[in-house]
Amino acid sequence: MRKTLVIFLAILMTSLQLFSQTCVTGDCYNGTGTLKFSDGSIYTGEFKNFHYNGQGKLKWGISSEYTGQFENGVFSGKGVLVVNGNKYEGEFKNDKPNGNGTMTNAKGDVYVGTFINNKKDGYGTYTWAAGHKYVGNWKDDKRNGQGALYFPDGSKQFEGEWENDKPKR
Repeated sequence: MRKTLVIFLAILMTSLQLFSQTCVTGDCYNGTGTLKFSDGSIYTGEFKNFHYNGQGKLKWGISSEYTGQFENGVFSGKGVLVVNGNKYEGEFKNDKPNGNGTMTNAKGDVYVGTFINNKKDGYGTYTWAAGHKYVGNWKDDKRNGQGALYFPDGSKQFEGEWENDKPKR
């Protein structure tokens, strides 16, 4: 009985997903088209086996969109993601920033460098809107390793080893 209920729920969920989206133009199976969802989200671009594949644009909510490359329905390759005033432009893998990119937050802070699974990781430069700048190594979104912090006038505030986002003195 429980197994039957699980199978029924799985079929019901699949059916609901199918009814919650409509191909409004083109070929949304293998080609180029526009897919509209019941929540108002819209995807326009290339499809392969009814998955986003190739170049496309996905818009959702009031101010969120991704324009770039998709692979099997996920952000993969080069693209631009804008969410609530925050912007990332660069490389993606499995829907996350991975590789080289530029992230600008709504306050105007900018990071240019390497990302691994949506975290600053590797070498990069973070510039605060007020003008301070950190240039150096990152690990798991924190300053780690060699790096330098600069005042807005360009003079060095600290240069040396960093650990867990703090200078080692």
